[in-house]
Amino acid sequence: EQQIKVVLEEALALHREKPDLHRFLYAEAPRPRALQERLRAFDEVMEKTLSSHLHTAGMSRKKADLKGALIARAGQALLHEFVLDGQLPYSYDYRLKELHATMIQLMADTQTPETM
Repeated sequence: EQQIKVVLEEALALHREKPDLHRFLYAEAPRPRALQERLRAFDEVMEKTLSSHLHTAGMSRKKADLKGALIARAGQALLHEFVLDGQLPYSYDYRLKELHATMIQLMADTQTPETM
């Protein structure tokens, strides 16, 4: 739980320094191939790290790989669309707390039936 909290807080600290610039870069700015490759490499590290934790907790490798990718991408989307959206009627701290709780729940749910 603490590792997820630290990752979320650090990512958000970077985003909050200049939120308008970040929103523009995230939504509008072109991404050169080199940047796309660096972003994808970071995503792969996050997915593999999550997958490893899930597999260690008892999930099959195949399901852990899929769920790790889903959690990483969901976390990224929630971070950008929910936590950083200053127009929502919830405080930043509340949104961060809810994102953290959601990510913990997704990681903890390792006993779902194998359907693949």
